[in-house]
This record gives sequence, C-alpha cells and structure tokens, in this order.
Amino acid sequence: MINVITGSKKGVSLDLSAKVDGPQKVVDNLIKGLEISGIEFSFNEFSFENTIALSGPAGISVPAHMKNKTIVGPQVWPYNNNYSGDEFLKVIAPSQWVADSFIRDTNIKKVLVWPVGIDTYIFNPTEEEKEYDCLIYFKRREGHELEHVTNLLKAKNQTYKMLSYGSYKQSEFIDLVRKCKYVFMIDGSESQGIAYLEILSMGAPIFNWDIIDFPYLGEKYNIYCTSAPYWSDECGVKVYNKEDVDTKFDDFLDNINWFNPRNYILENLTLERQAKELINAFT
Repeated sequence: MINVITGSKKGVSLDLSAKVDGPQKVVDNLIKGLEISGIEFSFNEFSFENTIALSGPAGISVPAHMKNKTIVGPQVWPYNNNYSGDEFLKVIAPSQWVADSFIRDTNIKKVLVWPVGIDTYIFNPTEEEKEYDCLIYFKRREGHELEHVTNLLKAKNQTYKMLSYGSYKQSEFIDLVRKCKYVFMIDGSESQGIAYLEILSMGAPIFNWDIIDFPYLGEKYNIYCTSAPYWSDECGVKVYNKEDVDTKFDDFLDNINWFNPRNYILENLTLERQAKELINAFT
C-alpha cells in the first residue's frame, strides 16, 4: 500500500492524441503498474504509511512526520545548491549515472536507482508492412551531427523520416516507429530516456550515436552520462564518434534481424516489474 503524491493529473498519457512529457509518463506508468499488479494505492491523499512523491522536493508538501517514510523524485536538481534530501527515506535517480553524480557531486547520499516501467501494452509491435528504412530520433544535438547522419543514409540508399523531441503527438510517434525498420538515435543526455525505451518496446532496433559527458553546467559538472542508460546487445548498436558511425553502420544493417529489443524491455522494464521494485524499496 502506498500514497502516490504528485502535482500532475492522472491518466494524461492514455490520450494518444496528446503530447506527453517524461514526468507525466512517470506518473501514469507507475499508476498503471500498480493497478495491473493489484497493489493498493491512494492518489494525492495521505492514506497509508509509505509515500512516493513524484516531483522535486520543492514541488510537493509532505507532512513532516511522514517524510522518513517518503521516497521523492525523480524531478530533483541538486546542483548549485545545498539540497541533501536527508529528511526523506530516499531520493530517486532514474539511472546509475545520475545516482553516481548525485553521490559524487552533490549532498544527496540516500539514493534509490529506479526507472519507471514502460507501457508494453500500448507500445507494442505490429505485423504491418514497413514503409521506410530509418526513423531519425533527434534531441538536443548539433545540426552538423544530424547532417552527417542524413548524408550517410542517403549514401546508403536508406529512406528515412525524422522526429524532433517535443514536436509530435503520441499517436504520430507510434505510427512512425511501427512503419520503420530501425531507428537512428541522436540524443543528448537522458536520465532514463522513456521515448527510446518505448521505441525498443515496439521492436525497432536502434543505431545510437551516444554521448559520454554532460557539459551543460560547465567543467565542474562535466560528468559521464549517456543517452541510453538501459541497454544490451539485444537493443542495437552504440557508437560515440563520426568514425564509428561510418564504420559500424553497415554491420548494424547486415545484422538487423538479429536484434531483439522488445525482449530487453519485457525482461527488465515492464510496468509491473518496476511498480513492485518501488514498493520493495520501502522494506
């Protein structure tokens, strides 16, 4: 039994005609996971002993006597301030690289690595015929990198379409992913990266031009990061520079039918698994 406290509405992600951001997906996917798992919860009411406050610490008011039984996050930004989260049971980091940074670079020490589950019921593959080769997923990267990718695809006679972060409705995202053979991902740092995990859940392998550091706060916080913190060889291929993009892309295409990205999600990041994992963090 758990209290789910949030400043967000419930169920927004179920409207596939809507544009939905990551924080809203965290709320809706956790609630759906709790419901499917038969775990009793209250929404925006303090009915039980344990609480998950899905926001940053400044965004939600938790009674003082309940804070030591409250897990808070993942919208926590502890850089350039003295926030420690000591009053709470734990602070959520959506992936290990975020947790490592919290512990090393901030005052937060009681960290729980917890990614929300992916809705494999909505984001599932279909048997419909593929209409084009590649979907480019582009977010917070340089224009010259995108140009390099499009030039490569043209040179390889690969047909492609492109999605830019924030520009699409969920229904458009699902339709484009289901009709492509694979995704070429050019993304900045992701604390979890729900969108690319939904791509994997729909069965599309990813050729990921990844990054290795987080430059947004200057040299003091130029830390290791990744655009895809949850990954295995089943998901596709990761590369880190233009040279590897050029040399490894052919191998990716040659082995496109070997990858099994949806299996990675089903084994590691389902709604039910992650809801139960969060509940177990209170014990």
